[in-house]
Amino acid sequence: MTDADLIFKGHVINKRTEYFPSLGYRYVATFTIDEVISGKPQSSLIEIEYGYGETYCLINFQPLFNYLVVAKTKNGFPYFQTNYCSGNKRWEDLSRKDIQLISDFRNRKLENQ
Repeated sequence: MTDADLIFKGHVINKRTEYFPSLGYRYVATFTIDEVISGKPQSSLIEIEYGYGETYCLINFQPLFNYLVVAKTKNGFPYFQTNYCSGNKRWEDLSRKDIQLISDFRNRKLENQ
């Protein structure tokens, strides 16, 4: 989680499938960011690419649910990218360890202000 470019709590407002010539089909979800935990997004709306098909690390973001999203950028790619193996979870399913990590990020953020 610490090497992520953006960590936030947010909810999905829509999702779609896009075709990228170098990657093939990918899912893209548009999130409303409820709280930035780490990183500096350009807006409170953000688009996240998160894979396609039956891969092991695929998380299937669903509209209306809140999620902890851990995302990275990739040079030349228009969206942040993530997958289940990055640490994404429904907000309601966070473990004590997850909650402690989020608390650590929040505290570090407050100390740096």
